[in-house]
This record gives sequence, C-alpha cells and structure tokens, in this order.
Amino acid sequence: MLNYDNILSVLNSQKTSERKLSSIIGIPYSTLHSRLTRRNLTPNDIEKIAAFYKKPIAYFFDKTEDEIEKMSLDCKECKKKDKKIEQLEKQINGLTKKLAEIQDSYIQLLEHTQDLGKKCG
Repeated sequence: MLNYDNILSVLNSQKTSERKLSSIIGIPYSTLHSRLTRRNLTPNDIEKIAAFYKKPIAYFFDKTEDEIEKMSLDCKECKKKDKKIEQLEKQINGLTKKLAEIQDSYIQLLEHTQDLGKKCG
C-alpha cells in the first residue's frame, strides 16, 4: 500500500515545498496539494516523484528497507545483464556479417572453379 508518510518525509527531508514539487512533476500546486491531502496520488505522480528524488517507486510503499534494497540490487543486476545482452548481440551481428562474407567468397571460388573446369574439359 502507498505510504504517504514516506512521500511527506522525503519532501521534508529534502526541504522541497509542495509548490516546487508540483512544478517539477508538472501538475498544478492545487492538484498536488489536494492529492496529497486526500491521499489519492496517481501512479504517474508517484513515478515522477520517485524519479525526481532518485528513489525506487517501492520506496513509497509499505516495504522494509531490506526489501527496497533487494529490489534495487535486482534492478542493477538487470541493467548489467541488459548490457551483456547488448554486447552479445553486437558480437552476433559481427559474426553474421563475417559469415556472409565467407559464404560470398566460397561461392565466388566455386564459380571460378567451375569456369576453370569448363575451360580445361
């Protein structure tokens, strides 16, 4: 469940006014104030707040610090794996290009050999 105390705590600890936050996340101050007071922020609001404070979205929900840290580590691990996949894709593309060049050379040699066979035979 969304923990509004965590959101307000970050606002206070970072000394960010609701007015400043509203301009940062791109919604009118009155709307943000109303949503905070009524405790009905939208998922988009939460996402923007998390991005601004460089916090995982889970930080604003009822999770323990250990759970949040694990989620953050999992995210970092995914990024590492994504980079590795990107590197492997580049290598595969390079090898595919090299294979096509070798196949072209092979076909040219076969054609040349056939031409020589016709001349000699």
